[in-house]
Amino acid sequence: MAAVAAYIELNPVRAGVCRDPKDYRYCGYAEALAKGSAVARQGIRTILAQPEGLGWKQLQKQYRSYLFERGSLGSGDKAPAFAPATVQRVVHQQQGQLPLAELLLCRLRFFTDGVILGSQSFVEFHFEKLIQKLGYKRPRAATPLSLPGSPAIWVFRNPRVRAVH
Repeated sequence: MAAVAAYIELNPVRAGVCRDPKDYRYCGYAEALAKGSAVARQGIRTILAQPEGLGWKQLQKQYRSYLFERGSLGSGDKAPAFAPATVQRVVHQQQGQLPLAELLLCRLRFFTDGVILGSQSFVEFHFEKLIQKLGYKRPRAATPLSLPGSPAIWVFRNPRVRAVH
């Protein structure tokens, strides 16, 4: 099951749609990272046959390492999805852990869906400007964004609820 999941997660990388499976918003791995989807995270837990007691941070490191290790292998006439240097960096140097900046990019969908990002006072200050210019009638200006290991970061629009189009 893990090999099939990795094959699916790596398809967009092999097709040249993205360079990293975390960047393809329509796969389970990205869903687990960006939205914190309990269903996607449980799927990864099942794929890796890990117990409930293993936390998400450790689980996602294992899965990321697994994806990059599988992606380093070619199959038949298909070239590997990742160069050896990329696999070395992700699996051995980072030990599968996404740097906070990359995790933040995943969670905020490249900083666009959150609209305004910063401290609570920064978001509220710019929200007041939007009220004056655009006539927004929202009861709350800022929404906290939960990121493990990060300081308090706030956004104008919760990207897990409604995207900006």
